[in-house]
Amino acid sequence: MDPVLLLAVVVIAVVVLIGVLVSAQRRRDAALEPVALGPSWTPPGVDPDDDAPDTAYPDVDPEDQASFIAERTGAPRKVIDEVVNAWHEYLSVIGLASLPATHRYRIYDPYNPPVARRGHDGTPVADPDRVARDIGMRTGIPERDAADVLAAELAYLERVDRA
Repeated sequence: MDPVLLLAVVVIAVVVLIGVLVSAQRRRDAALEPVALGPSWTPPGVDPDDDAPDTAYPDVDPEDQASFIAERTGAPRKVIDEVVNAWHEYLSVIGLASLPATHRYRIYDPYNPPVARRGHDGTPVADPDRVARDIGMRTGIPERDAADVLAAELAYLERVDRA
């Protein structure tokens, strides 16, 4: 075989191999992007632009709660609200709490809830690690930050005897 032809075949093979590797890397990077949620359903009479979070604990003061969590984690208020909202949605969809019928679900689908761990008596058991992982996958909030905010949220609820 002619050396020039052999060199051309080797160069083409190297270029194809590099193209395949770059393409695989891009697919892996794209898989790390937050998972896009499907279309959301909003009950009639609800303002879809209202970002005020509903709560599973109406007797808890949201301002006191947010300041307690911010003091422990240093997280901005928007992150705290998003994580607390996701926690309340999770509790609602697994059946441990209830949210108002007008709540606009942002993280969990109430018609397709996640499979909850069950306790020895068959009741659902809340899983903060699962919620932190879901927040990390479905929003721009890193899983570690969500876990820290959730830990502070649970500490606050214990402090006010709601846990």
